[in-house]
Amino acid sequence: MPYYEPEEFSRLLVRMRTEEFRDKRGLVQKLPSRGWHADLAEFLATTGARAGELARLRPVDFDLGGWTVDIVNNKHAGAAAASIDRLQLDPARGDLYRRLIRHASPGILKDHEGVPREEVLILPAGESSWTSICRHWKRRLGDPKLCGRTLRHTFVSAVLRVTGDPAAARELGRHRSAETTMRYVHALGLDRRKAVQSVGALLAPPQTPEPWPPSDASSQVANHSAALKWVVGLLTVVMAGVTVAALRIAMGR
Repeated sequence: MPYYEPEEFSRLLVRMRTEEFRDKRGLVQKLPSRGWHADLAEFLATTGARAGELARLRPVDFDLGGWTVDIVNNKHAGAAAASIDRLQLDPARGDLYRRLIRHASPGILKDHEGVPREEVLILPAGESSWTSICRHWKRRLGDPKLCGRTLRHTFVSAVLRVTGDPAAARELGRHRSAETTMRYVHALGLDRRKAVQSVGALLAPPQTPEPWPPSDASSQVANHSAALKWVVGLLTVVMAGVTVAALRIAMGR
């Protein structure tokens, strides 16, 4: 089950945004917005959307007020009533979503000419398909695992690492079966032994045991004893002074 480590994925996005994209004739292709392919990859890896779902995504599906996006579940694409999944978006990536929407705006791509706004696609059929985009970058970057499935695995793996909760990973990854989620758990090594070791380390006793704190009653007795000793000492000093003064008076007579 291939996936990207966080640092590895960051390097991938940097390279995709700085490398030139060439067509089959070897000519540099000028994209409407720089780093568009990297934006698509980042969207898949941070939402868990499937590559097939990306092909049906529209700008009108984004709600940047509530930070959600409606995805047509591609597993029900052939059904009479397609299933719509609402995914949570990251407000910190607002610029990413705006770039995707702006790229699909009418007038940017020739494939959008004369297309109603509600039917405009983020990745129109006339553009290079996601499969073709991945095939190019695999050759260009020498990265054989780059594909929509790997990016989706990256998302679910990241959720598991952050939360450690298979139930959350199943919900956000939209897995029908818990067995599918458990494959990620085993792939990441999140087994029972590590869980027990983590709990043991968290609840480990301190290296040098601290003295047991005294109770309220014993602390009050200790305070009273100290005060009594102070008073007795003070009286002793006073009585000694009075005795010395009396002797001096008697000797003076």
